[in-house]
Amino acid sequence: MNSVTQLTETVRQILEEEANALAKESGFIQRERVLSGADFAQTLIFGWLGEPEITLDGLTQVAGRREVEITASGLCQRFTPQAADFLQRLLERLTQVRLQAEAAPMALLKRFRAVIVEDSSRISLPDELAEVWRGCGGSPGSSQATLKLFVRWNVLSADLQGPLLTDGRQADAKSPFKEQEVPAGGLYLGDQGFFEQGRLQQWHQRKEGQRRYYIMRLPVGIGLYTRRGHRLLLAGILPQQEGATVELGVLVGQKARVPTRLILQRVRRGGRRTATPAPVCRGARSWARAQRGDPLSGRLDHRGDQCATSDAQPARNARGADGARASRTALSALERRWTDR
Repeated sequence: MNSVTQLTETVRQILEEEANALAKESGFIQRERVLSGADFAQTLIFGWLGEPEITLDGLTQVAGRREVEITASGLCQRFTPQAADFLQRLLERLTQVRLQAEAAPMALLKRFRAVIVEDSSRISLPDELAEVWRGCGGSPGSSQATLKLFVRWNVLSADLQGPLLTDGRQADAKSPFKEQEVPAGGLYLGDQGFFEQGRLQQWHQRKEGQRRYYIMRLPVGIGLYTRRGHRLLLAGILPQQEGATVELGVLVGQKARVPTRLILQRVRRGGRRTATPAPVCRGARSWARAQRGDPLSGRLDHRGDQCATSDAQPARNARGADGARASRTALSALERRWTDR
């Protein structure tokens, strides 16, 4: 849809007619008396949206705006596993609705058939929900119950998938989107947690005669090797001057030995010299980041001997001007390689 009016009408329909249908399908509503599925959903959505710490008494007042008379204890009794199932189904339906976005403005991105960005986020829950949504626990401050949401976004088509819900302890590398293919000629961007050597090997293979590209950070401890099989020690090749960049072809993984390109760039962060992680592109290479002595910026980019690279490091890893400078440098490198093809 391409207008706010259409979006508003669609959301209204979901929160009314479709919410009532989903409430019955999930078993939340068996006999509609005081509270319908639409009443329950809108009471919680608009109640918590207006006041995140609202009490049950406050929620009953929100319900009163829909001419629903219910007590706080009566509303409390509606919070059941069936209610949770109903709200999850409603969330999944709502995330299918979005305004049609404009095409990506960067000419560089348009060279790809798709630009897939994948990420996840955790939400801590009360420990009483640990049997439903298992968290990591164990460490100080961590919750026994955690919910994790995974999303995928195609920047070029504005296609958004998710959020898909999992236990908080589920690793990014085991994302529910893992089995979905990266389109031939597509570019994949994921953070360090999504690095998995099996995926790199898969993406290394051509699909429909075309290459696949990627940009990811390489986790510390992953072996990098020369084409002759020698282990590569990053400490010996780090750029020494601020703004300097080093690019070289490497093989990733002791067993996988996936061809890729490593990019190291020296930047200044937090008053001290450091190196912003450089990306990996093609198939699904990963950003390479090693912290040996001086922090360094390592990115992997894979396309055989002609590796396309681009710096898309998350803001939390390359903040401010340094991060922007690193990104521009890697994107420029990628554009040069495309021009030279």
